[in-house]
Amino acid sequence: MGFFFRKRKIEGKTAEEWFDLGYKEKDPKKKIEYYSKCLKLDPKNAVAWFAKGFALDDSGRNEEAIRCYDKALEIDPENEEVKNDKKLAEEKLKGYYRAKIEQWKSEGYNVSELEEMLK
Repeated sequence: MGFFFRKRKIEGKTAEEWFDLGYKEKDPKKKIEYYSKCLKLDPKNAVAWFAKGFALDDSGRNEEAIRCYDKALEIDPENEEVKNDKKLAEEKLKGYYRAKIEQWKSEGYNVSELEEMLK
């Protein structure tokens, strides 16, 4: 007796097809959308989590990117490329927060606790 397995699909495409579309796409929003659809079908795909994180990072969505990198590292904890890109996203995020703190400081707010947190 044979077993037949149907590949799961969203909108007629498999996880691999969504990943390929994301990889080839130039528009960052579409890239993120395609990787998200891939991950809905294949949530344990470390490469797709990494790719989505990279696309989010490129779009300035660093916090979301870091969460995707974390997911990729849960699946593939030794991946140095993911670790490096996560560090870069964290540094960008710290830079953003440092700039906001400087702005608030110039506006007269007491930001000493926030400054201490970023050290």
